[in-house]
Amino acid sequence: MSDQSPVLSVRDLVTEIRLSERHVNLVRGVSFDLYPGEVLGVVGESGSGKSMTGSSIMNLLEPPLRIAGGSVCMADRDLTTLPAEEMRELRGDRVAMIFQDPMVSLNPVLTIGEQMIEAVKAHRKVSTNDARDLAIKALQKVGIPSPEKRLKGYPHEFSGGMRQRVVIAIAFLNNPDIIIADEPTTALDVTIQAQILSEIQKQARESGTAVIWITHDLALLSGFADRVMVMYAGEIVEAGSTADLISSPRHPYTQALIGAIPTPDRDTLDILEGFPPDLFNDQSGCSFAPRCVFAKDRCRSQIPEPAGENLSRARCFFPLHHEETT
Repeated sequence: MSDQSPVLSVRDLVTEIRLSERHVNLVRGVSFDLYPGEVLGVVGESGSGKSMTGSSIMNLLEPPLRIAGGSVCMADRDLTTLPAEEMRELRGDRVAMIFQDPMVSLNPVLTIGEQMIEAVKAHRKVSTNDARDLAIKALQKVGIPSPEKRLKGYPHEFSGGMRQRVVIAIAFLNNPDIIIADEPTTALDVTIQAQILSEIQKQARESGTAVIWITHDLALLSGFADRVMVMYAGEIVEAGSTADLISSPRHPYTQALIGAIPTPDRDTLDILEGFPPDLFNDQSGCSFAPRCVFAKDRCRSQIPEPAGENLSRARCFFPLHHEETT
């Protein structure tokens, strides 16, 4: 995918929270490119900064949170500096977001049809009938039966899985360039989850829409994402193709995540001792060093920079499956 032009370029993104007289960086120097039609997985523990990164790209931050540095460029426009009105025009049109709880996105007092038609007409000059036809087709694509009838229903009349399918259909309505999905299938059973993942993957391929899939579940990404970024303490500690990252992890944290995935041939799961660092306290050295069984003195005193080739990089002085550097 590196021979294509990226649809999104994030460079040195910093998101901070200001409390009284101090500020703390929750997203710390995140950089990556996103390419048309690809599914990019973002994985990490709770508090790793993955959801904050997604919200920062969408510019959905409220005080005391704010973007403190870096750029988020899409079609030669930096989304971090766009006026609020221009950013609202982009959301739901060129870039859309799917949240974990579909009721965050759905209005309980409007029918599904009213909400979908409004989503189309907000960004396109089409008739109500044409918008309704687009809504019906979108519901069909995500596997909702009798879509004409379902347009007349209210969100509370749908199951959790059906509501999430509706939200996904709305996200794809205007054929956006980018969809950011923040753990949208976590509350669904495995069968429905697999169906939705397959449908999103299919639509991304067919429409050229790029997907950023945020999750804590690396096993889910293994058969779904083209590339994976692993986040820890607000930083990307490793990034690469899904197959390479899972078969030959370079960062000890990635290896720890893989070790916690249940497999038929594994009797016990590896346990990662300790907790992520408190970003409100000053730190020195590698953020993962206190939990890393491979850490050396250098790791505790110096901050490693990302190293690697092309799209495969790791933020580690002594990457696994490679010769040690000194």
